This record gives sequence, C-alpha cells and structure tokens, in this order.
Amino acid sequence: ADTAAELEVMEDGETPEMRCVSELRRQEASDPDGALNGLGELVGELEASCAAAELMSAQPLVSQFCESYIGRMLLPLAVGDSEQRIHRVPDALFFAQYELANMLFRAGALEQALTEARKVLDMASTSMQAHLLMVNILARMGEHHEVVEVVKHALRFACDREAAAYLLYRVAYSLWRVGERSAAIACYALVPRGDQMFELAQREMRALQQEAGGEGAVGAEEGLTELERLGIVVPPSRGAIERLMDVAILLADNGFFYLASRCTLGLCHILGSDELGVVGRSLVPWHS
Repeated sequence: ADTAAELEVMEDGETPEMRCVSELRRQEASDPDGALNGLGELVGELEASCAAAELMSAQPLVSQFCESYIGRMLLPLAVGDSEQRIHRVPDALFFAQYELANMLFRAGALEQALTEARKVLDMASTSMQAHLLMVNILARMGEHHEVVEVVKHALRFACDREAAAYLLYRVAYSLWRVGERSAAIACYALVPRGDQMFELAQREMRALQQEAGGEGAVGAEEGLTELERLGIVVPPSRGAIERLMDVAILLADNGFFYLASRCTLGLCHILGSDELGVVGRSLVPWHS
C-alpha cells in the first residue's frame, strides 16, 4: 500500500449490490435456479470492474477481499510480490461469489461448487470464510489430501481462535483418513478446551487412538514434530505474529494510530496478552 486509504477494508454503508446479494440469498428458498443465475450475473458485472481497474493501473495490481484489518495486514504474506498493489474487491463481489459456491454446495453440485469456491479463495487469500468453504466442499467429496493442503495454507493466516480450532479439527480427520495418525492425534489435541469443537475432537481422538492401538500415544513434542514434517503450522504462525508486530510499530511511528491499534488488539486476542490490550486501547482511547 502507498496510502493509509489503501489499507481500508470497510465499505461505507450497504450498497445496492449488497442489497441485491441479500435478495438473491432469500430467493434461494423459492427459486434456486433464479437465485443462482442472478448471482452469476452479478459476479460477472462486478468482476468486470475489478478487471478494468487492474488493466488501467500503471502498477502491478491484484484484486483482493479482506474480511478484517488483520487479514489486510497479513495479505503481503499471501501475495508475496512487494511491488504489487492491492485493489479492494467490493463486498458484494465476495459475498455474491461466496453465496454462489455455497448454494451449489447445498444443492449437491459439488464439482461446480468447488470451481466457484476456488474463485472465492483466489479473491480472498487471507479469509477464513473462503478457506472453510473450500475445506467443507473438499471434505464432502472425500478429497482429504486436498483438505490438508487448504488447511496448511489457512493456518498461516488464522488469528481467530474459533476458526483455528475448527481448521485443526477438520484437518485432524483428513490426516486420519490419509494415514497420518500421529499428526491427526496432535491436531485433535490442539483443539482448545472450551471450544465448541473440543468434545467432538476428543471423542474422535479416542476412536483414533483405539484404532491405532499401541501407536495411539503421541507426546506433545512428537506431535509437533509430525506437524512440522508435514508443513502444518500451529496457529498463530510465527510469520503472522512477526508481521503484525512490525506493521503495528510502523503504523504507530507514522501517526496511523487507529490502524496500529487494530494490529495491537489483534495481537492481544491472539496471544492473550493484557499488556497488548492496554497498548491497543491507549492508541485510540476515544474508540474504547
């Protein structure tokens, strides 16, 4: 980003296009084919505006949707090219594409749903919603190796504890299915107590341990070694934490206190640090 405005992720109020997405979502119950056609047309119209922005840009430009400020700050970890600039995908395009894939998924058209879900993930590289949609479709299709790959990508950006717990639960089952028992047990064990997936994860882990017999006992260190071998990071990833710390300092030093507070409060939530919470709130006390 070259300006603070390019880090903005929120739209001002509900747009006509977002109202159209809401109407088409409601239409699914009475006219699913009409809803799918309407979403497809809306996606086409909105994609054209993003394509035009990319073509007219004097710099390399890629269109991306970020569901939070944290996702926006982590986007360079996904995009990679520091010369590339980000064009913000309108909310309506993301949610229209998401609903299109989700409707197809609910209708049982899994191959079509997967094609559309890949588009969702392409336009929202750090979005947990996009990753979870892909995981759910792939799991329904029995593509467990693919589930593992999508979760590996998602865990690099997972800063929300509930999303991280769900990803660990889902990848544990897929690892079980592909024969990686020790890694599966490690992922089940990482689902935190108190999370809504905890009891289910514990039940499936006991079933896996019973099936594994003598192989079922996996120590914490051994489990982490297995995950490292497979390239599965334990959230939050070191890269995400270091990125948010660096960006928070850079933003605060340059007077962008609201954005710095989003990073600091995000780190507070991720790391459970009361001190970071105090720092984050002190940056913009009128928002506390």
